Amino acid sequence: MAPKADLKAETKELGAALGTARNKAINFALLIGKNGLVFESDPRKPANSLRTIAKKKGGAKGAWGAMRCEGSKLVLTCDEEPPSNLQKLAKKHFAERGQMLQLEFVKAAAEEDNDDEENSEINVDELLQKARKKPHNVAWLLGDKGLVLKAHPRHPVEKLRQQAKSEGGGPRGACGVLSISGKTLTLTCEEEPPKSFPRLAKVWMADQGHVYKVKVVLPGGGELDSDQDDEGTLSEESAQDAEPALSKEALTTDLKKIAEVFKPRFKSMPADQAKNMKTALKSVAVIIAKGDLVGAQNAMNKIALLSGVTADTPVGPTDETESAATDENGSGEWKAALAKEFATLKPELKQLLEIVIPENKTALQTLAQSFGEEMKSGAPGGSRDALDALKLKVDEIIKTRAEGQRLRMLEIAKAKERAMALREKLAQLEAENPQS
Repeated sequence: MAPKADLKAETKELGAALGTARNKAINFALLIGKNGLVFESDPRKPANSLRTIAKKKGGAKGAWGAMRCEGSKLVLTCDEEPPSNLQKLAKKHFAERGQMLQLEFVKAAAEEDNDDEENSEINVDELLQKARKKPHNVAWLLGDKGLVLKAHPRHPVEKLRQQAKSEGGGPRGACGVLSISGKTLTLTCEEEPPKSFPRLAKVWMADQGHVYKVKVVLPGGGELDSDQDDEGTLSEESAQDAEPALSKEALTTDLKKIAEVFKPRFKSMPADQAKNMKTALKSVAVIIAKGDLVGAQNAMNKIALLSGVTADTPVGPTDETESAATDENGSGEWKAALAKEFATLKPELKQLLEIVIPENKTALQTLAQSFGEEMKSGAPGGSRDALDALKLKVDEIIKTRAEGQRLRMLEIAKAKERAMALREKLAQLEAENPQS
């Protein structure tokens, strides 16, 4: 009876694996053993790791790499040339487990086996094309000058991490297996990355000219999503999905909590700033009363973006007590320093948000919100990284705008020169041909 129970379990596991492979490529190992084939698949583990697992279960030679279902055909892209008899054995193995599939074994492109380019700069276009067909191991680290990405279909994650560090990556970031389905990048991590990573990665990809949603699968099975409260506003599509979950009661409760947080802060705020914030809070109340629930949520998100205050922010003690408490546990100094840096940057940031193109506005809002979240969570490293990324983006936009303005002034100067030359030419023609 045991073999029937095993076959039933294997049938269920194979069905689940093929279901996943219909949405995105996943890693696999299919080895020939004394008692038949040994099949392993997992979107989170490298193919070589799955091969090792399959060997421990009695497998010997076979194939490993990435597989993807295309209709009734299963395409298995192999890291090495598979045995000639594997296709026949695999077809029978799958059929016995209820999967009547056409199998196609393909040798991985030779360029993927070329290790000479491991230290070269990542070509994002090529990586996206390859990762769509086969999962890649990646190390995606936060650096002083932005994100540093290293990827390879076979190289161990630790090797890629060291390469990324050698090119300016820091100790924090996301490392694991990257797969792509549609317009979503899914990164299954070995260690939990900073909470702001998905948003930073989305901005980085947008800077490379690619608009993707970034989803991080955590070691415990949880997820981080670049579109969770992204940009501090809800897109039209996500707003439609979110609207049924919103209610006047819940938003009113959240607004009251936010107002309670601000009450002790108003005393230490400049008069005009306190007045503006009170006006903003009253405006949210009016929006809720009118029944525009999505608009009210967006307005509260904008308040959170500019102030770092949400409904989850605890109502703090007086400024003096709070200062003493934070100094005791050592967090007051770094928080005050980063808050001061952000305050210096804020006027420039607010001005840019009013004049930049939508893509840059989205990037700035996302980075500012990430900084607020890291500060709220009490993470010095994450707060520092998020603020540095924001400052870097602000500098980049300013430089781009300055260069654009320089080129426009140059064109204006040239146009004036052409106009002056034309006037001189007309004057010369009039002098040579006076009207009678």
